[in-house]
Amino acid sequence: MQNLIWKSKFVISFSSNLSLQHARRFANSTDGSMTILSLFFIMAVFMVAGFAVDMMRYDRERVKLQYALDRAVLAAADLDQELCPADVVKDYLSKENLDQYLVEGSINVTPETCGATDARLAGKRKVEASAEMNVATHFMQWNGVDYIASNATSVAEESIGNVEISLVLDVSGSMDGTKLANLQTAAKDFVDEMVNKSEDGKLSISIIPYSEQVSVPNYLMNELTTIGANEVANCIDFPLADFSTMEFDNYDIFDSGGTLIRPGTAIPQTLHFDDYGSTDFRQSDNLVASNVCRRETSTDRRAMAVIQNDVDTLKQQIDLLNASGWTSIDVGLKWGLTLLDDSIQPLIARLASTSAIPSEFAGRPGRNRTADSLKVLVLMTDGANTKQHMVNAPYYTGPSDIHWNDGAQTYSVYD
Repeated sequence: MQNLIWKSKFVISFSSNLSLQHARRFANSTDGSMTILSLFFIMAVFMVAGFAVDMMRYDRERVKLQYALDRAVLAAADLDQELCPADVVKDYLSKENLDQYLVEGSINVTPETCGATDARLAGKRKVEASAEMNVATHFMQWNGVDYIASNATSVAEESIGNVEISLVLDVSGSMDGTKLANLQTAAKDFVDEMVNKSEDGKLSISIIPYSEQVSVPNYLMNELTTIGANEVANCIDFPLADFSTMEFDNYDIFDSGGTLIRPGTAIPQTLHFDDYGSTDFRQSDNLVASNVCRRETSTDRRAMAVIQNDVDTLKQQIDLLNASGWTSIDVGLKWGLTLLDDSIQPLIARLASTSAIPSEFAGRPGRNRTADSLKVLVLMTDGANTKQHMVNAPYYTGPSDIHWNDGAQTYSVYD
């Protein structure tokens, strides 16, 4: 029995020593320790790479949304856009399958107009829109991030640099009374509206009152190359060919040193005449059949206001209009177009060096067929075009066949 007990003690002791030896060898060994560290590194890299993938997907969707919204508002803000801006924005996003992300009520259009005509008359168009998208994550959701919010906002504005307006006003006899009063109110409201919507120095307005003729202010008339003379008033008779072009070359052009580089084409000045009865009107101011061609008074202003921007000056011009005479809408429109055409610019530049026209308008009218300027012609009339009188060629110059015989107190005809 004692032998068996001893043997058992011996075995237990031997087993304990063996386990202790294995433990020591395991503790002293470095084999396999990098495997665990590598697993940690792999998991960390995998997690970072997954986050990077989510961020790249987010950035791709964000850029796609922003790019689509930018293109939409740019197209909507175009002054040549005939559709309503809000509809354009929605349609652009719909084509990209992104319209569901457009924030409700976020499309703002200033001014709220549809169509290119109204937008260009307003002189500018501003469109704003916002969109929101939640981009779902694949890897970040392990950390409780299910999506990343993407917000896009875009603003586009197009405006016209300069606005040039010719306001052509019918002051013929048919406009007398209520019609003229309504025209004056409408014209002044129009001036206020355009001034309020335009930046300082960007807007110029010419006022062209017309009946049978259009009276030209002295400072402009003195620069024109004319045939004939009229001491009473300043009007010119456009030849028929001039109504098929906007070109105006009836003035001299000089270089910076004052040397003539292009002589003006001579144009007839409206002469003294009356087509009614045999009364001698030489001592009155009614020698021209059109009453618009007459001397101005403190209560009657009929000459054009050429490329001005002072509101008080323009309104005073409108208030002093007086209705009388026949109606030639074509003549009024011809002058309105002339003051918008770049062919007259060298003459306007010369007048801008004086006090006749504001100096900041020396470059007007702006170049034709460019986006530099918005050119607008507004005609106010009752629509009844009648007739125009003029002296035919060749009676503008040279001795007249009809002369006044002072001794006999009668007119004589040279035979």
